[in-house]
Amino acid sequence: MLFIFSFISCDDEYELSEIAPKNDARVIKANIAVHYVDWKYQRTYYDHENKVITIKMLEDSFQDGKEASAMIVFITPTLWATMTPYGGEEEDWSSGSRQYDIISGDETVTNTYTIKIEEVASF
Repeated sequence: MLFIFSFISCDDEYELSEIAPKNDARVIKANIAVHYVDWKYQRTYYDHENKVITIKMLEDSFQDGKEASAMIVFITPTLWATMTPYGGEEEDWSSGSRQYDIISGDETVTNTYTIKIEEVASF
């Protein structure tokens, strides 16, 4: 048997950096649940300056028996942030949009994002 040992030296100047700032309050991901609209029929567009997320889905792409009057949309805020109302639950999206408050982990920043769903003929 042959054993190889490797040693790594640590630099005294190594600093641990924060993964994400606790004052960040943005939406980093939004999508329609795949059992409503398959991934290949939806695209998400992020406008952080205006706090608008648009999910475009191809026309007539709802899975059998599904419709916008009772749909699940998953919304993911940045690390440490919380949101109200909570996303990922079945909600009525027949109006085409809903608003969510994203609160930073240190509670110093609150952003209100509008999530829109639009049916389009093509991407």
